[in-house]
Formats: sequence, C-alpha cells, structure tokens
Amino acid sequence: MPFFRTSARIAFRMSIIPIDSCTDIPRPPAMPPSLPPDRTAYTRLEQLPNVGKATAGDFRILGIETPAQLIGRDPYRLFDELCSRTASSHDPCMIDIFIAAVRFMEGAPETPWWKYTPERKAHLAAHARVAR
Repeated sequence: MPFFRTSARIAFRMSIIPIDSCTDIPRPPAMPPSLPPDRTAYTRLEQLPNVGKATAGDFRILGIETPAQLIGRDPYRLFDELCSRTASSHDPCMIDIFIAAVRFMEGAPETPWWKYTPERKAHLAAHARVAR
C-alpha cells in the first residue's frame, strides 16, 4: 500500500473525537463587536495588511510614503504608473494588493488581497471591451 494512503488513514483515525467529549471543551467568551481600527494609527506602509517590504517599496516608487496618501487613489492607475516607472510588466495580482491597501485605508475591513481578484478580473474585462 502506498505510503500516503496509510499515513492519511492513520491521521484520519487519530483525529476522530467522540461528540460527547466536545461539550466539555471550554469555549472562549464571545468577543464584543470591534470598532473599526483607527486608520491614523498607521504611520508606515509596512503596517498595512497585505503590504510587506516589497510592496511598500513599490508604493515609494510611486511617491507614496505614508498610508494616508493612499486614500482616494485609484489602484488601477497606481498599477499602470508602477509599470511605467519601472519599465516592466508587473504581476496583475499587484492590483489586488493595491485595491486591498487603498480600501483598507478608506475604512474597509482588513481583507486578504486575493479576495479582490474577481473584482479586478471583472474590471479589466469590462475595460477591455470598452477599448475595442
């Protein structure tokens, strides 16, 4: 029998917990609804969700030094400008990261960048039809 099948079977058998024992597990208290984070507390680009050193560097290439400078910016234009200034074609997923950062600074909840992929694809498809 192949190794992975045996390992999966053993792991599966070990993970079975009787239903009655689940009621004895202490549960953490319910958290009160949280207030939206104060966006003025974010002073460095690297503090933003989905933004690391590389993305912060890309924002700096665009002249954006602080998170507050993202408010009101168009993520698609930021991407086009980044490609132009660096004279290279960047991964379109950068648009998703730009959307996530701009929206977060405009008050949206913290959202993983890949959740914006369908929106980006629809936006680019709609604009491709208009350009024809």
